[in-house]
Amino acid sequence: METIRIIDHDGFTELRFDLPDSRVNTLAAPVLEEVEQALAELAGRPDLKGLLVTSAKVGCFVAGADIHEIEAIDDAAIGARLATRGQEILHRFAELPCPTVAAIDGAALGGGCELALACDWRVASDSPKVKIGLPEVQLGILPGFGGCFRLPRLVGLEQGLAMILGARILDGRRALKAGLIDACIPQAIFREEAERFLRERIHGAGKRRPVRKRSLRARLIEDYAPGRALAFSQARKGVMAKTHGHYPSALRAVAVVKAAWTSPRERAFEIEARALGETATTPECRALVALYFGREQLRRESGVPGVAGGGRPVERAGVLGAGVMGGGIAQLIADREIAVRMKDLEPRFVARGVQAAHAVWKEGLERHRLSRLDYRRRAACLTPTTTYHGFGRLDLVVEAVAERLSVKRALLAEVEGEVRDDAIFATNTSSLPIHEIAAEATHPERVIGLHFFNPVHRMPLVEVIRADSTSDEATLATVAFAKRLGKVPVVVADRPGFLVNRLLSPYLNEAALILEAGSDVAGLDALMVDFGMPMGPFTLMDAVGLDICQEVAGVLHQAFGDRMRPSALLARMVDHDRLGDKQGRGFYKGKGKRRRVDDTLHYDLGTRHREITDREAAVDRMVLAMVNEAARCLEEEVVASPLHLDMAMVMGTGFPPYRGGLLRDADRRGVQAICDRLQQLAEEHGDRFTPAPLLVEMAERGDGFYPNTN
Repeated sequence: METIRIIDHDGFTELRFDLPDSRVNTLAAPVLEEVEQALAELAGRPDLKGLLVTSAKVGCFVAGADIHEIEAIDDAAIGARLATRGQEILHRFAELPCPTVAAIDGAALGGGCELALACDWRVASDSPKVKIGLPEVQLGILPGFGGCFRLPRLVGLEQGLAMILGARILDGRRALKAGLIDACIPQAIFREEAERFLRERIHGAGKRRPVRKRSLRARLIEDYAPGRALAFSQARKGVMAKTHGHYPSALRAVAVVKAAWTSPRERAFEIEARALGETATTPECRALVALYFGREQLRRESGVPGVAGGGRPVERAGVLGAGVMGGGIAQLIADREIAVRMKDLEPRFVARGVQAAHAVWKEGLERHRLSRLDYRRRAACLTPTTTYHGFGRLDLVVEAVAERLSVKRALLAEVEGEVRDDAIFATNTSSLPIHEIAAEATHPERVIGLHFFNPVHRMPLVEVIRADSTSDEATLATVAFAKRLGKVPVVVADRPGFLVNRLLSPYLNEAALILEAGSDVAGLDALMVDFGMPMGPFTLMDAVGLDICQEVAGVLHQAFGDRMRPSALLARMVDHDRLGDKQGRGFYKGKGKRRRVDDTLHYDLGTRHREITDREAAVDRMVLAMVNEAARCLEEEVVASPLHLDMAMVMGTGFPPYRGGLLRDADRRGVQAICDRLQQLAEEHGDRFTPAPLLVEMAERGDGFYPNTN
């Protein structure tokens, strides 16, 4: 395959990775064999003075193991043997009788990071493409090529645990601060300085391997059993608080690092390899790997079936509305160094949007994710305005104003008179039909939905809503634009509620109906957090705003009739001026540790507080309501496939990734079993639970949503 090249230079040797016919380098089994052969050759050379490990790929050092090989592991013993093989090969870097330097000018993730850890020294460029870390727990496994042993020893026990358990990915500057690399070099002179760094080590400037300077805290924790016990106890508590035990690989990683810290390398590697094999065969790993491939598939798709490419690039954009969403969208666009004009009616409104954008960048500064130069460069891309001056040069305008059809139509008519005929008008509506917004447009083919989720800079999903009149060109350009913003776009049909809100609405409504009949707000929230949701239904409604929830529920009720009839509780909440977090009073009041259920809630709503007696039934009502509606969305072709639906739910609502998505989780339970349970719920609670026709058909055929299920 010839992935590895050995190149002799004046005074040192280079080992260069360049996987043929691939944008990235991976440590697939054939590549590891080549690495082994190359290292055996180098180990036998008496003239070897120093080794520089490099990559010929732009923006990539070594991206890690081949995920397909992880997916194929169906036996823990096989997984352990694969890990042991990788450990042995990478350890040969450490055994070479000369200084070794990993020159990282791109992604060094997972096995790629472990390869760099096996070298004596590591240098990285300051390129934004540099990403160094061990993200294995996000795939339901743990570092298996020596990372659990080497990383904590390099950066310190506490920090190493935090990096492994948090799957932290660092750029060059932060990696230097963490002690993960030994130099961060400007990219323009990276190659020359990396060579100079190696030559200095060859000529004896510094020790063969760097020695970490330890603080008093680090010595107390690392050198004494009580300190180590405290560190591992806190790490385990942190994992449980964040994951509620749903991600076994993170808990296993704590145990592996703990055992490896006081074990010799050979024993530590054995423990690590066995743990990798066992975690690689768990259902959680299967689900998380499936999501990884799903995300990669969505990143490759253009948004128009059968068409490759991304349409005309967006170089200049505008945002109408400087509220929470508008300010967030403008910040995101400027963050990618795209020129953006943010317009609102009055300077004070625009000023709030600018302040919100700068708050995000300042947080990046404080966390050392941005330099001051990065901050200034991004801020310079954002132009606040109260006029349409400059809009005639824009490629795309995002509208993020009040969620009222008349307002959006009037704004579209106004904007069409100010922009080019080929400029795209993207509306950030969460529920209003795109075809109705575009009904009176001069160029309806340029109107499209671009639904961001709040907070804009954190949520990975955007729904791209295509009306019947929307052109392929506008769709291609909008999907490409969303990808450039770092988002994962899912194209959905122009149906009421689109996809995510249509699926969330029955879930939230069912929670409200359970509460209306007498239940416990905090208990129901805790129940769904234990299920794996990032927050409970009432916390979510407070965050979204009860007035907005009521609006969306009304749209869906009008469209779908009685099966989407909203609980009367929502209207009572709004009538009692309980609008949620933005008003300081909803189902909960207070913030942070003081946040609690409002004492007067049940009095205002006319409901009774009761402990939840049948937890399983409550979960079934909320979750299966979503599954049933998801089947209808597939019937109506709201979304292209079960995979697209699952990716939207995970990235847009936080549906538990370890479950693999709403429909993959349904397959695990079995479609026939779900139909039977829905029929039982329909008899107990009403026709809204009647199984969707697609579910009934699938149950009769013995099918699942995904191939080879049920």
